[in-house]
Amino acid sequence: EELRDFFPSAKILALAPNRGVEGLHTWIINYLNSHKNAIFLATIDLIHYGKQFNNATYLSYPQQMNKIIKEESLIEHALTPNIPHNKYINNLMKKDKNLVDGPKTLEIFLNVMAQLGFQGRVTDYYDSYHSQHNDLIDRYTIAMEPVQTFVSYVSMVYGKNIPHDLLPIDILLR
Repeated sequence: EELRDFFPSAKILALAPNRGVEGLHTWIINYLNSHKNAIFLATIDLIHYGKQFNNATYLSYPQQMNKIIKEESLIEHALTPNIPHNKYINNLMKKDKNLVDGPKTLEIFLNVMAQLGFQGRVTDYYDSYHSQHNDLIDRYTIAMEPVQTFVSYVSMVYGKNIPHDLLPIDILLR
């Protein structure tokens, strides 16, 4: 729905790669190189926390702060994709299976960004615990009560020359 709002005439191809996919990043690079107006978006959830994810003891109190500590190095390295950073991230994901919900998707995405020489920046970072609040500032508040479950999300924009001022798709704090 959001893609249709921002890109109403876009043709959308959705891919959901799994662990067995090989060579997809090469196909994507070739596609992007031959379709100059194409935009490549990837969505990857980070930590899924709680009893229904079989990891109710994974995070310590305060859980939302603990997830930020666990995710910060991955996010930092993902902003400048290159071979050493991508290897570092792959090692993080192997050591901590709870860190990323779609590790193969992230691996493919970062390989594409590295080969294209793109850099990124975070445009939004939150988790589902407060995400339904009408007051958007509450969406980014760390709960002082114990949190039983949430999913963590990060949005990043990549390109050759990413501006540092706000983009139309950045968070809106009203």
